[in-house]
Amino acid sequence: MDVTKFAISSKKIPKSFDDFKILQLSDLHNFEFGKNNSKLLEKIKEVNPDIIVLTGDMVSANSKDFTPFLSLANNLTNMYPVYYVFGNHEMKMDSQKQAKLIEQIKNSKLVFLRNEKIEIIKNNETISLFGLEQPFKFYKNLLRKNKNVDFLLSDMEKLFSNVNNEDFNILLSHSPFDFEVFAKWGADLTFSGHVHGGLIRLPFIGGLISPERGLFPKYSEGEYSIGDSKMIVSRGLGGSSGINLRIFNNPEICVVTLKCS
Repeated sequence: MDVTKFAISSKKIPKSFDDFKILQLSDLHNFEFGKNNSKLLEKIKEVNPDIIVLTGDMVSANSKDFTPFLSLANNLTNMYPVYYVFGNHEMKMDSQKQAKLIEQIKNSKLVFLRNEKIEIIKNNETISLFGLEQPFKFYKNLLRKNKNVDFLLSDMEKLFSNVNNEDFNILLSHSPFDFEVFAKWGADLTFSGHVHGGLIRLPFIGGLISPERGLFPKYSEGEYSIGDSKMIVSRGLGGSSGINLRIFNNPEICVVTLKCS
């Protein structure tokens, strides 16, 4: 398991948030790394972040029992503030199963963001955190017979009309494929996952397979930029098929340290 570190600088980051550490977990798919995720917890404790963000697919649509994820979440929320958004697997569950998951989340100390904004406060200074929950229709599949639907800037503005471009705005979005929209809207830093690093990573080329059922996804892992807007795409942890297929592509924890420039 890799711990990949990034430093993000911006003149919009308040001085109180200089060296503020954000740890990202994505695409766990209900997997366990050691008994009760002990190996994963050990890695997180070594980092000792200020907050943790969970960018979706923490369980799979076909998961029968959410215990591995919820047990991990309970351990994490006893140590750190933890913020969670749904991915496509949580969104495509049948309504009964999804309702059960939501009920269990609400009984935990997870901060569950469903197209909501919160402010993180430190020494009377703030940064803004937005949690995007994209409807399942926006997750594209090139093999789908019906027409794929584009996620537009107008869709983003309908969900979040309260963005202040003078603030440092962090967006949690499971899918990275609408980064251009996020940057135009006002995201200074976006955390995404979804692509699993492309499952198979080829030297000098990168990720091979896209969740959209195409080859060589535009965004597969690491840091991307559009103007001053940055995006971190995690390779994730688990595998949606029940088999954690990864070739030259270790499971990953991402750690971003904010820098006041």
